[in-house]
Amino acid sequence: MAVLTAIGVLPYFLLKLAWIFGSQWGIESPSKLDGTVVLMGNIITASLDVLLVAIVVALGRRAALKIPWWLILIPAWFAAGLLLPFIFTGPVIAAMVASGSGSSDGSLSDWVGPLVYLSFGIQAIGVVLVLGWYLRRRWGRALESHSSQGLVRVRTKGQWAVFSAAGVVAAALVFLGLRWIVRAATALQAQSADLRGGILWLSDVANAGFAACAVIGLLVLVARRLGNQDGPGDHDSSHRWWPILLLSGGGAAIAGSALYALVLMSLGAGTAPGQQDFWELSLSLVLGLLCGLGALAVIVEAQKQAAAIGPTDLRPAGFDRH
Repeated sequence: MAVLTAIGVLPYFLLKLAWIFGSQWGIESPSKLDGTVVLMGNIITASLDVLLVAIVVALGRRAALKIPWWLILIPAWFAAGLLLPFIFTGPVIAAMVASGSGSSDGSLSDWVGPLVYLSFGIQAIGVVLVLGWYLRRRWGRALESHSSQGLVRVRTKGQWAVFSAAGVVAAALVFLGLRWIVRAATALQAQSADLRGGILWLSDVANAGFAACAVIGLLVLVARRLGNQDGPGDHDSSHRWWPILLLSGGGAAIAGSALYALVLMSLGAGTAPGQQDFWELSLSLVLGLLCGLGALAVIVEAQKQAAAIGPTDLRPAGFDRH
């Protein structure tokens, strides 16, 4: 998995490295942004690639289980969120350029877009695989014990407040998802051949899909709590994981996309008419973070219940024979 991520990182990293040292490789016209801003942006993104490889290598080792979870999981969650959309947009953008149905705005060579987006897509696959391995190893046993004991019914006002908040989050995600779908459909009807326009409507479609994933995961977790049961077929451990993965993965992608756009906005890149507004980006970031915290809360609660059962159940899944 670390090798896969490194393969995905290498083309993008080499391109950024060339730009940092003044190469014009792939650049057709100078950026409208200040030169210092562009240079710092390239240095930061290249450094993030190095950090990404380090995180993946760390997550893939058993020693990672001895490191405080937040030290690895938080940056890995944000990395997954930033990269997840490119699993879908990368191949589509590459196909658009290869078929001649999409062209760049002239600032970069046509091959730069597919290289960058496909590179991000490969990185995303590597991060998701190693993150799944880490979660299963670290909390798999606790979650299985938690599931086998059944979930406590909602009785207190505090619990009802939490689930009411979950309903508000779900409704807000549905609202944003519909907004993204409408905007993507409008952009598609314009039939723009501009590559940047294609990236924007693809991003809206991807965000809507991730919002749907988060809503499904959230509603399933709430339904299980209210019903005091796992649901049909959830005796298999994979069924206990999928709503958590949908909630955390969907939230990460929404938060990551919003955070990236907000950073660009703060650097003066701004948003063109028809793109996401500041309020929408801020709301997306908050909702994505809430989804991640919600998924984490379920796992933490599972670990606490497993600890009450006995220390044997706290061992990472798959370590039984070691």
